[in-house]
Amino acid sequence: MRGKVKKSVTVVTNDPATPNRYLHVEAFVKADVGFEEYNIHVDNIRSNDQVVKEAHIALGDLDNIEIAEITTSSEFIKARQLPSSDTLQGQKRIKIEITIGPGLKAGLLSESVTVRFKDDIKPKAQLPLYGVVVDDVEVTPLTLTYVITDSINDPAKLLRRLVITNYREDQPLEIGEVRDPGNYLDLFVRPMDAGKKFEVTVKMKEPPPSVDSVLSGEILINTNSQKQPVVKVPYRIVPANK
Repeated sequence: MRGKVKKSVTVVTNDPATPNRYLHVEAFVKADVGFEEYNIHVDNIRSNDQVVKEAHIALGDLDNIEIAEITTSSEFIKARQLPSSDTLQGQKRIKIEITIGPGLKAGLLSESVTVRFKDDIKPKAQLPLYGVVVDDVEVTPLTLTYVITDSINDPAKLLRRLVITNYREDQPLEIGEVRDPGNYLDLFVRPMDAGKKFEVTVKMKEPPPSVDSVLSGEILINTNSQKQPVVKVPYRIVPANK
């Protein structure tokens, strides 16, 4: 419901002359205008590729809402209002076309699209964009975390695994030296699909380090890729009480 709303509240008192008193409340209810989607998730996108997504601004029961501007948090993401509109469950909506890439840096994608309105019903609406941008070589997961307790009886808690994937069809991937400059981890590489996919077993050295604050380091993976000769995987060693 939108527009001016009038309501009455009855207050019962112990005054025999006026046992009931009435409060009159007036308010103006504004329509809920904003993105229908909570966010947009982009599955793995190559850094040199492009993905086009569609989002929608719900207008409630309003007819005259106009967009003042549409901006994004990255120069490699474009967004524009599409000329057509339609109706969904009785709600009018504005279509927004979002073009993601090319040119994004490899790694986690965490950006946003912001729409500002000419009307003062709502100053702006924001839509988060999430995903992973991959280059010729992808390593998953992107980071590793070890939690150190006073006694680790299960050796599996000291193990982690990385998967290295080659996205180039014209050049088989070769893995060279894999090392941890911090010297906290033992690293073992095995091919899963020669030239295309490898697994790195990451085992913390025993005994685990005694830490009272967070330790940070990087696993360095040498490859034959000209674009990514060294792939870095950050890791953290965290005490259990942190």
